[in-house]
Amino acid sequence: MCRGNGGEVLFVTRSKGLLRSSGEGLTPFDSTTSQPTFLVISIAETADGKVWIGSRDGGLFSLSGGLVSSVAPGSPDRKINCLLPVGPKELWIGMDNGVVRWNGTEITRTGLPRSLEHVQTLAMTKDREANIWIGTASGLLRINALGVSSLEKRGGEAVTALYEDREGNLWVGGARGIERFRDSVFMTYSASRGLGSEINGPLYADAENRAWFAPADGGLFWLKEAHIERATIAGLGKDVVYSIAGGKGELWVGRQRGGLTRLRHKGGSFSAETFTQAEGLAQNSVYAVYQSRDGTVWAGTLSGGVSSFKNGKFTTYTTANGLASNTVTAILESSDGTMWFATPNGLNTLSQGRWRVYTGRDGLPPGSVNCLLEDSTGAMWVGTSEGLAFLNSGQIKLPREVPGSLHEPIFGVAEDRNGWLWIATSNHVMRVNRDKLLRGSLGAGDAREYGPADGLASAEGVKRTRITQEIHDTLLQSFLSASMQLHVAVEQVSEDSPAKPRLNHVQQLMGQIIDESRNTIRGMRSSGNDSLDLGRAFDRIRQEFTTQKQIDFRLVVEGRPRPLHPIIRDEVYSICREAVVNAFRHAGANSIEVELEYAARRLRVLVRDDCRGIGAQTPRSGSGGRSGLVGMRERAEGIGARLKVRPRAAAGTEVELSVPSRVAYLNQPPMRPQKWLASLSPIRAIAQFRKSEPEEDR
Repeated sequence: MCRGNGGEVLFVTRSKGLLRSSGEGLTPFDSTTSQPTFLVISIAETADGKVWIGSRDGGLFSLSGGLVSSVAPGSPDRKINCLLPVGPKELWIGMDNGVVRWNGTEITRTGLPRSLEHVQTLAMTKDREANIWIGTASGLLRINALGVSSLEKRGGEAVTALYEDREGNLWVGGARGIERFRDSVFMTYSASRGLGSEINGPLYADAENRAWFAPADGGLFWLKEAHIERATIAGLGKDVVYSIAGGKGELWVGRQRGGLTRLRHKGGSFSAETFTQAEGLAQNSVYAVYQSRDGTVWAGTLSGGVSSFKNGKFTTYTTANGLASNTVTAILESSDGTMWFATPNGLNTLSQGRWRVYTGRDGLPPGSVNCLLEDSTGAMWVGTSEGLAFLNSGQIKLPREVPGSLHEPIFGVAEDRNGWLWIATSNHVMRVNRDKLLRGSLGAGDAREYGPADGLASAEGVKRTRITQEIHDTLLQSFLSASMQLHVAVEQVSEDSPAKPRLNHVQQLMGQIIDESRNTIRGMRSSGNDSLDLGRAFDRIRQEFTTQKQIDFRLVVEGRPRPLHPIIRDEVYSICREAVVNAFRHAGANSIEVELEYAARRLRVLVRDDCRGIGAQTPRSGSGGRSGLVGMRERAEGIGARLKVRPRAAAGTEVELSVPSRVAYLNQPPMRPQKWLASLSPIRAIAQFRKSEPEEDR
């Protein structure tokens, strides 16, 4: 059977021949149609209305005008296993002896990849993104503008059925059952492909189709047509970039230490001009930058307020003028010309010289405001540390009946061309139906969360990058400043003063807080700094612990190290780091061993100690951002891994983490595309819709 052009289903039965489904049930295809006298095993209808019939041993037939005619010349095989319409008149024909195509006038192999010759083809389908999927006797092939790629992860098993559902998932049938391939919307660019770091901050697409990236540890890069370049002009290669904005022919870059830099592109090169406090900028740490429609550039600083730059002159606004806070995290101009400013103390507007503040009294969720978006309907979306809110007709409202993830800290909101919202929270990336979210009527299918199975590199990175910067640049620096002032004050207090012991104790506590903050930042950045080398990252953990007790730490790597998906590498590191750190700090161990195994079917990590281990600790205590065993299990489940914690026979504890190879390892690059395939699927510079790894139907 197959789906017809009108959405009906066409059937072929032995007793009644060709049938068509309709509202009245099954009816004969055509009263004038002569019924086939051969065994039919495949059927398809092309866009021109012609029905094609594949037989078991008689070759290919066509049905037109009530007549069934043989289409024999050019076919290398008499057994037609499957048929796939791919154009108005074009038909792909799958046989035991490979794939051929009907081009409208004849059967030919011309224009098909040579790798499809002599491949036993059992099933074919074309998805909504123009990928052609071919089920063969030894697995699954995908064909698109990038070429032919083989999904070897199925272990050489025959694929006998293929189907794409209405959500874009591909269902694959074989002898061991059914598997689902989820639609993948993300393509990852990482350090292995020339990007400066695995952890990145702001992203901006300019008018010339460049995508600008700023790694969290410093520098500025741009990507165009898969080509990556680093911008080193004006010291940008040695500074951390907090924000990027731009207009026609220019780019504005907010920097951690270097103020505000304008880049202009002309004649194949960039020129730069930098503005600092010496030129009137409020502060050299520019956390948010925005260019309004009249060309004014707004620079929100870390603690100096916001500066506007127009006609070569800066004007600065602070809390003295009406800002809720001198820390500005996001800036936006709405369609009516009002300027909006996100701060830790609320939401500000500036219109016709008048300031207004929205706070909890106006319905704004408590905590800081992180991001802003005005959608195509005029609704203003506000991402806060306590979830999502929106402002409509001058009133702030909270969406009703939403997933729990929308109550997490919101770090980014964008709208796509179909009116759906893309939302980045502290732990998730989501796509949500905007209109139903506004009405409070979200149903099944109106909100979707994306993860590693969709090709997403990391949602954790959104949170980690932002938090690491904020801890380092605000909280930790404040602690250091306070500690220095306290040290000066303690030195001035006489030794016999009753306040001296208490001040010494407070100073000691401050030192511990600073050390713990540094360890937190180190934990967030450790795996990222080691690119794809997990072994080096694990080995570096022991350098963090300089205890009086000598602990024998041993790292064993088995198998040849393979490149890992960035999010998988980070999650594996975080899970196993928790186990290692616990053994160092709490287990009282004399020896700790980490075994890292790169196997064909899995990535496996074993952490062993010879004393109490993590199994002896309270499950809700931990050193990372999530709590102990509970957090480790959550992370493992999130990437489709298995975590086992068990006592060792002699003494101690063993923690085993196992990640399937189809999830853990990066795919090999596909073959070069055939020229004729370029019309099937456009290549997108940043995101490309494609199918990802299989999920077994459970």
